[in-house]
Amino acid sequence: MRKTTCGIFIVMLLKTIPVEKADRLIDKLHETMLTLEAFPLRGHCPPELERIGILEFEEILFKPYRIIYQTIASDVFIFCIFDGRRQLTDLLQERLLRSE
Repeated sequence: MRKTTCGIFIVMLLKTIPVEKADRLIDKLHETMLTLEAFPLRGHCPPELERIGILEFEEILFKPYRIIYQTIASDVFIFCIFDGRRQLTDLLQERLLRSE
């Protein structure tokens, strides 16, 4: 799995925690994502998506963060990492409103 980082995520982290803690958190998140190479089906469908019939996405947790991904053939695509204390439905609505 290639290590790529989202600049927005890093900026948000740096606003809330010291750089050293942010670096450690990103490393731990990356380690968690790497487990998907060996066990891509270990996650579960996010309940918010399951309720509306969207079943092709899964999530794994690195509390309090949720990592939303999709497996296609043998490839794993990470779609987002977000603070699990926020509601996924709220985040999706915000994103939809921004794209209009």
